[in-house]
Amino acid sequence: AALPEGPHIVLLLADAGANPALTRRALDVLPPEVAIGFNPYPADLPALAAAAREKGHEIWLGIPMEPQRYPQVDPGPRALLRSASPAQNLQRLEWVLARIEGEVGLYSIMGSAFTTSEEALRPVLAAMAEKGLPFLDSRATGRTRSPRVAEQVGLPFLINDTFVGG
Repeated sequence: AALPEGPHIVLLLADAGANPALTRRALDVLPPEVAIGFNPYPADLPALAAAAREKGHEIWLGIPMEPQRYPQVDPGPRALLRSASPAQNLQRLEWVLARIEGEVGLYSIMGSAFTTSEEALRPVLAAMAEKGLPFLDSRATGRTRSPRVAEQVGLPFLINDTFVGG
């Protein structure tokens, strides 16, 4: 669905799942208004997402993307990379999307390098638009090209402007 007009506030607990016990504790104490953003890599991701859904949380799915200091900083084996072909990045996106069902949107994990490349972004954001999933750019860099490309491909788009905690 298209996002409503005007400003939006989304409170997203990002990258949940790496520590299943801590994730389950967070699900027990957070109100359902807090969206849960899952990292796609944990083996028990489907069960964690189901638990979050049962508690009334919106589910967002993280898309690992190449950071500026790659490969010293490793976004994982299925990350979207500028050096990968569009077909490879789309296969990686499909792998992430197959991890769970029922996500309401996607968000970038890392991505300070990947989101600066319109050429790399365009096929990925176009695929997201075809699926009708909004994209939240975590804004790992002020040089992100995601807003421009998202507008070009008709993708509902949000951009992070505040990180809380650390």
